[in-house]
Amino acid sequence: MRTPATLALATAAALALHAAAPAHACPGRPPTVDTLTLLTAPGATIPADGALLVQRGHAMDHDGTGAGAAWTIRRADGAAVAVTVEALGGGVERWVLAPTARGRLEIVDASGASVGTVERTAQRGARLAGPRARALTSTITARVSRSFPGVPGGTTALTLARPAPAGVRYLAVALVDAGGYPQAAWPAAPGQQRFASTTYAHKSCAGNGVSPLVAGQRVELSWVDEFGRRSRPARATVGLGATPPGTP
Repeated sequence: MRTPATLALATAAALALHAAAPAHACPGRPPTVDTLTLLTAPGATIPADGALLVQRGHAMDHDGTGAGAAWTIRRADGAAVAVTVEALGGGVERWVLAPTARGRLEIVDASGASVGTVERTAQRGARLAGPRARALTSTITARVSRSFPGVPGGTTALTLARPAPAGVRYLAVALVDAGGYPQAAWPAAPGQQRFASTTYAHKSCAGNGVSPLVAGQRVELSWVDEFGRRSRPARATVGLGATPPGTP
């Protein structure tokens, strides 16, 4: 029988292998460029401990210029605002604004066109309580993750000890044993207490697909609300879940 300690060690090895190039042959990747979508509601008031929420994606580089989306945040006087980008997983990002950025801020694209505006205040929001896992399981073992030539199929299920607080937008999942790697940002709604994510087995050549959690992994869970505020992380260890009947 595997103990949690041996599961964690086996999982760490599986993660290192899984992060490497796929075992199967992949053709050359087609050229792509970044796309950006503002997830924060235009006109929103962002507290001092908040951030902009942005979805980063990819699109084919049809014209071959290699010029992807690039945004700048400007103050009312036209000065650029320093931004620290924090990946949450699945392409979702927190754009943390410089502490001195206050008042009306405008997001503009590379052409100078306005993407939207927000208001930044000096006040901090009410404390955002962190999530606490009651049960977190995956049907994927470290052995399967290590041996599968691509992304293995399986289901992750999470039950929290208490419902999601008001204003929550995402549940961020980071891998402790991979240096806090941002694994996923699961969409969340106030009052939600159960989460499930199913990944179907496939050979991934894109390199940016969603990888499932593996039994034995240690993770950090944190809430991210609609204003980009992030709760303190809470740790949990992924247990082995039952595979549904009829699954090969």
